Amino acid sequence: MRIKPKPALLLLCSYMLAAWLSIRLGTIQSAYLVVIWLASGIAMMGAIQLGRQAYTVILIGHVLINFALYRQSQQQWFTLFPALLVSGGIDALQAWLGNYYYRRTRRYFGAEFWQKAAQLPRIWYQICAIPVLLTTPLLVLLWYGMGLIQAHNWSEWAMITFIQALSNFAGVLLLLPLLEDWRQQRLQPVLRQGLPLLVGLSLLVGVALFVDRHLMILSLPVMLYIAIRHQISGVHLGLLLVGLLCALGGHFGGSGFIGDTPTETFLNLQLFIFSLAFTFQFHALIQQEKAQQTANLEAEVAARTNALMQANKHLSELATTDELTQVYNRREWQRRCAEAVVRARRYKQALSIILLDIDHFKKINDQHGHLLGDLALKHLSRLCSQHLRAIDTFARWGGEEFVILLPDTELEQANLVAEKIRGLIERNPLLVDQRPPIHFTISLGVTALSVMDLTLDDLLGRADEALYVAKASGRNRVINSASVSTSYLSPGSSHHR
Repeated sequence: MRIKPKPALLLLCSYMLAAWLSIRLGTIQSAYLVVIWLASGIAMMGAIQLGRQAYTVILIGHVLINFALYRQSQQQWFTLFPALLVSGGIDALQAWLGNYYYRRTRRYFGAEFWQKAAQLPRIWYQICAIPVLLTTPLLVLLWYGMGLIQAHNWSEWAMITFIQALSNFAGVLLLLPLLEDWRQQRLQPVLRQGLPLLVGLSLLVGVALFVDRHLMILSLPVMLYIAIRHQISGVHLGLLLVGLLCALGGHFGGSGFIGDTPTETFLNLQLFIFSLAFTFQFHALIQQEKAQQTANLEAEVAARTNALMQANKHLSELATTDELTQVYNRREWQRRCAEAVVRARRYKQALSIILLDIDHFKKINDQHGHLLGDLALKHLSRLCSQHLRAIDTFARWGGEEFVILLPDTELEQANLVAEKIRGLIERNPLLVDQRPPIHFTISLGVTALSVMDLTLDDLLGRADEALYVAKASGRNRVINSASVSTSYLSPGSSHHR
């Protein structure tokens, strides 16, 4: 096993400092009753972080701190040292059990470990309680054998064991959660943003302990606010501060929890610390779950709203777009053209339309198949769309017939546009894989808005007549409504396209 010097030294110093503080500043009055055995929490945190090398460090730290404490006793060092090794081994065993149950519980809950209120009873029982309950009786038996404690019957022995277990349990309960917060990087924001609140809580508890114990009730709303504002990490820091201050109050004889006997004072403190810890750890996780559920719900609502908007957009496209060519359909073009006509008349602007048709489209379908016929329609739509203005509206009128709306365009200009499109289609055959180029042409009818047009049908009718003339004149040409001869429009004539 390779020892990591810096982490091992940090663990050793932390363990010895925690043990010294617990004994020197955390005992009840003159009795040897440690309110919070911080060393148990430090040892378990070290075991989780460092693994096997932590047990050696814990053993060394335990021997050193206890040897320093007991060096004034009448026992010789050669009789004291083996007992300290055994008690240090028991402390290391407690840390090993804590590490074992910590990893086991973490694997069981996975990524949500220590994030759900329903997990807390199992965490308290398996990680905090079981290691302490399994090792404390062994430690008390050792102390009894060393003559450090006196127990005249089983009830006294059980009470000593219970007190020692509560002290160890408190150390693990208040310190171990901070390790998970540190691993998840949740402590830094609390220390940055919640430090004034934590200082205020400490001052309030201090005044309550040494001035008026009734003020202790005010710590509850402060803890409640910390749970809401800083969630579980803020609660863990607040609980540690309150626990340490309560231990100091018990040591210096603060009025908050003093009982008739040291044991009663110890139990009063433990009852307050454990009640506060269990209540606010549970409450903070419930608040955190609610906040997470709210965030998830808002994200889901946003996702569904976005999906609904996309669906509506798609439906709108389906309602206004030709499925094959992806240009506007006949209904959408008519709506846009009607609006453009109203605008043109209001502002006295020109407006023209072009109606175009693929020449001999049936031959394309017959010779090359309907699939290539569809590709020809797409090819024409793409070329026209690319060479029109943004304000122009190109649409599929039906079958192989298309229509173009040209706002603010005189008839002569529209005629030039139509001729440009005709030449474009003639010069750009349809190319499909290794097949020979498929050449096709179009015929176009052009007309402009007139003051005599009563309805949109009047405008469309003239464009259709011009297209008919283009077809009858040999196809692949542009005819505008001004050049349409009445000889082409005899009552007996019909449109053959």
